[in-house]
Amino acid sequence: MAVSIYANDYITLFDNIKAYTWTDLNRINLPLLTELNLSGLNSVPGSAFLKGGAYELTSLKKLNLSNVKFTDTNTYSLLLTKCSKLEELDISYSNITYVELPKSPVLKTYNLSGTTLTELTLTNQAFLSDLKLDNCNYLKKITLINCNKLTILNLPSNVETVIISNCALLESLSLLYTSTNNSISKLSKIS
Repeated sequence: MAVSIYANDYITLFDNIKAYTWTDLNRINLPLLTELNLSGLNSVPGSAFLKGGAYELTSLKKLNLSNVKFTDTNTYSLLLTKCSKLEELDISYSNITYVELPKSPVLKTYNLSGTTLTELTLTNQAFLSDLKLDNCNYLKKITLINCNKLTILNLPSNVETVIISNCALLESLSLLYTSTNNSISKLSKIS
């Protein structure tokens, strides 16, 4: 079944979207949709959703893709540049490998736990106060620039490079000395 939702100016919340069998998603263009929760969906065609699905959700404030398993491609890039009102993003335990956030600094909560991202760069996310990186076993490099509301950063043990600049309220930087397999942390550069 192909799902096309296009240019409906009246839908702001779509609760039953997970009830559909997802075999193809051509486009979601719902300019007033503020919340989209697809958590736990399996076998979502990544080529369809990630190439055209989230781009036209210009009023989206909350996007939950936790535990979503995309299929039919090896890398999963989530481009959210047009989601300029996005405040909460949860991609935890999904197989998304790259995220491009909007330039607008409204993101408050970002959950990347359990993802396979290897690098994280957050720039000018002035309202980001909650960044979750639990079980990010592939994350090697973290760059945070102008994330002024962030107060606590818990680093995964496998991170090798951390660059932090102009994060005025950052009070605590925590790193597990050993990882789950009892190896010593590989952190070699903090700047």
